[in-house]
Amino acid sequence: TPGYNSLSNQSLKASSYYLAVPINLSCAITDKLALSVGFRYINANNHTKAGLTLVDKVYGLSDYPITVDYKKSANGFGGIFGLDYAVNEKLNVAIHYETKVKLVFEADDNKGSVSLETDGKKSYRDLPAVLYTGVSYKVTDKFTAALDFNYYFQKNADWGSIGDTLDVSNQAGNCYHVALGLQYQLLPKLQVS
Repeated sequence: TPGYNSLSNQSLKASSYYLAVPINLSCAITDKLALSVGFRYINANNHTKAGLTLVDKVYGLSDYPITVDYKKSANGFGGIFGLDYAVNEKLNVAIHYETKVKLVFEADDNKGSVSLETDGKKSYRDLPAVLYTGVSYKVTDKFTAALDFNYYFQKNADWGSIGDTLDVSNQAGNCYHVALGLQYQLLPKLQVS
């Protein structure tokens, strides 16, 4: 801003939480196979509060405080599907799929002197669909190894765009997570992993 050459009293306080409420039903089809189906409700809330003061009056101007204070919230629903199969007494395989949850955030309660997100402005931040897979193998009576592979379908989620051409979720691309777990039964009531 013309007339100012320094900043003071900079602050940022932000919070973001997603409350998920799942409802699932599961059924053992056989001694080895179990299926589950359900849905989840997501309530998402973000709050941003920030401020700074423009100081050092080159042209004799007073200090100029700037504040930003707004909230954004969204609600959505998605499906949940699962399968668990005990191949034998040692080997178990599980697959769990969660559908995309469409989340359209709407800004409100704007109290700042500057409006970064005007009341009523909508922005998109879907939760992507996720495929969770896992395999566990009981090596001995006391030792179990497990492998996890999770795949996130981010390209199919709507995360809005930058400008008119850059699709944010497509730019981020799909991704995956791989994990290995080891568990050992030290005592009847004590495990280490």
